[in-house]
Amino acid sequence: MDKTPRSSAATVLQGLRIGLFIATCFSVLVLLGRLALGPGAFTRFGMGWLTIIAVYYLTLSVGGAAFGALTPYRRNPFGAMTRGVVLMLPGYVVFTPLVGLGTGTLPSLRITAIIGLVLDIVGGCVLGLWMWIDETQGRTDRARGSS
Repeated sequence: MDKTPRSSAATVLQGLRIGLFIATCFSVLVLLGRLALGPGAFTRFGMGWLTIIAVYYLTLSVGGAAFGALTPYRRNPFGAMTRGVVLMLPGYVVFTPLVGLGTGTLPSLRITAIIGLVLDIVGGCVLGLWMWIDETQGRTDRARGSS
């Protein structure tokens, strides 16, 4: 494992690359869904497939940059969960109101933002904890950097 410290700009850039990679993977899934199901594949969400792809790239770029900025906290389980929440936050907070607006079922922006935030916290904590366990094998002595 590389123990050299990295600058904050380098970790933000790495996080941005991670966000763009995830956006590309999700976009490929959307494209495959569009090709397999036809032009009406995403009408139930009230958005076109290009809009979904654009939102992926926009939100995961922002989330990825913030994720990278929090890299120093990755060895703490709560820091890792925070990184997961921050990575997914823009996507959930943007997609939830967009789906509500697109389907005509938007109760209010406040309610959809709260729903997006709750989904983000649950999903982000699970993602962050999974990354922490993967890196440290769930052991606090490894999390602190000693073997």
